[in-house]
Amino acid sequence: MKGTGTLGLLGRAKSLGLVPSVRDCVERMASGGDWFDPALLTRFYAAIGE
Repeated sequence: MKGTGTLGLLGRAKSLGLVPSVRDCVERMASGGDWFDPALLTRFYAAIGE
């Protein structure tokens, strides 16, 4: 069984055109108390073109 995390789901949603900006989604989640590793976010944003 393969698992997909929050960032993976957001990246997929962007690739399908369901969300225009993953960064905006992540920032809203972070303001609500979710935490993401800054280095991971940097690599993730680069990988999805944000």
